[in-house]
Amino acid sequence: MTDKYYEQLWETILSGNVWHGKVANRRKSGSMYWAKQTVAPITNGAGQINRFVGILTDISPLKQREQQLEVLERVLRHNLRNEMTVIRGRAELIRWQVEAETATQVETILTKSDELIQLVEKERVIAEALSDDHQLIDIDVGTVV
Repeated sequence: MTDKYYEQLWETILSGNVWHGKVANRRKSGSMYWAKQTVAPITNGAGQINRFVGILTDISPLKQREQQLEVLERVLRHNLRNEMTVIRGRAELIRWQVEAETATQVETILTKSDELIQLVEKERVIAEALSDDHQLIDIDVGTVV
């Protein structure tokens, strides 16, 4: 992880707050894995931080699935955009070679092609919004235990 990651982690827990993050970690075997990390300060009777408790949850399968879906999404979006460009180009050629009645039908093809291309862009925006990390809720472990 970057130095900035650790700076933010220490700044958070030394100020008495709970840290939540995702971290690339290494198993005893040496293999790498992704973990969801939570680190909380523990205070003494005087309210001074004297320890920390950390919890790591292996999220490697989730990260792998995210990466696979991202690749699939990019490939599908790319292929759809390319195919729609071909359809649109052919419709443009036809529009200049046909009579007025048929040209109206070609205009419909062009309009629907543009709508599909815009839909692909909307899907990209939605996918990005859904992939953002969601706000985590702090829970007082002492109260729960």
